[in-house]
Amino acid sequence: MRKVLLAGAAIGAVTLVGAPEAFAQKVEYAAPYAPTSASPALRSTPGVTVRLAGRYRFYGSYVDQQGENDRSQFDFFDYARLWLGFDGQAENGLQYGATLEVRMGQGANTAEGDQRGNLFYRRMYGYFGTPTMGQIRVGSGQVQAVELMTTGHMHGRVASGLWDGDFQGASAPVPNAFWYSSSGGNNRTAIGYYSPNFYGFDFGVSYSPNDGSFNSGTNVDRIIAASTDAEAAKATNQFDIMARYRGTFSGVGIAVSGGYRGSDTPRIADGYTGAGYDGLSLGVFGATVSFAGLEVGGVTTFGKANTGAGNPLQKGPYDDNMFSWQLGANYRFGPMAVGLAYHEVKSEGSVTNSEDRKEKGFGLGGSYAVAPGFNIFAEYLWGEVEEKGTIIGNGRDSVRTNAVLLGTAFNW
Repeated sequence: MRKVLLAGAAIGAVTLVGAPEAFAQKVEYAAPYAPTSASPALRSTPGVTVRLAGRYRFYGSYVDQQGENDRSQFDFFDYARLWLGFDGQAENGLQYGATLEVRMGQGANTAEGDQRGNLFYRRMYGYFGTPTMGQIRVGSGQVQAVELMTTGHMHGRVASGLWDGDFQGASAPVPNAFWYSSSGGNNRTAIGYYSPNFYGFDFGVSYSPNDGSFNSGTNVDRIIAASTDAEAAKATNQFDIMARYRGTFSGVGIAVSGGYRGSDTPRIADGYTGAGYDGLSLGVFGATVSFAGLEVGGVTTFGKANTGAGNPLQKGPYDDNMFSWQLGANYRFGPMAVGLAYHEVKSEGSVTNSEDRKEKGFGLGGSYAVAPGFNIFAEYLWGEVEEKGTIIGNGRDSVRTNAVLLGTAFNW
């Protein structure tokens, strides 16, 4: 059984051999990036390897969504990502490196891009460590332990990702509140430690002083006395603790993980009249079993938080904890892969409404590898979000979505 250092160089699943001189550099193409995979460092000899990886997807979609009678149901979409980085190893065995993820902006979000696809950083991190001592990670994204170590999340492992993919054709709300895998909700600027693998077991811890990311440390990020709802809703002193086991028995692979995310919120300043917010207090447990190309997995989360990527829960007469579960499977045979996943999320939503917010999502998809780095895929997505008595989208208290996607993926 291979003993790997958790989340070594995160791009790639192949080993690249560079020039033997220390700090010699070489540009290589890495295998497609799997955001939450744990892979060994790319170098096995002293030196530096520079990496370039990317992904471009184009698809046509048919979308039937309640409340959109004035919009076409058919459209073309495309989306691209780039991963740039390097991995190095010193003569004394120290492994180190850094990765930047660059994406197109989605929608009219001026903070990250606009409708014409301006580029922005989605994740960035650096790491250093040794196989026997463990690894330190720093940065905004791919640092927090929950995102890196949670197992059982199957949506992102089928076709283009099902409800956790690059699908952009539906208006909010859609049922994809995967706080444990969200690149938006897990990009707080943080520091983390990840242990070596001990007989299949490893663990990780991470800490972020606030929910700021990318140049975190502005006056807004460092608020400690809230005088508005926006300030009171910030998570401070956020930390993750995760443990995991991975092993193989007679050809059957097993992965099990469990952990906790907690946080504080700012204290209330004089003159603030809002109800205030509770700090995050969330458990997450997942598992996968794999054999002969078939993988089955599930994950459940629960605790004090609200919708989205684990947002703090506002205090109110009906505040209720969040609970979610997901089950799925995929099967790979030759160049083909097929899979499905289903999930449900219950959260408070509006704390002034006695009805809970409920989300349900199902996805079915398949892909075919035409050639190395060139896939075609097809997906069917069904989702429903409702919170009776509260307008949540398209002027309704419930929104149902059906979508069919057919497209191509280019990876390098």
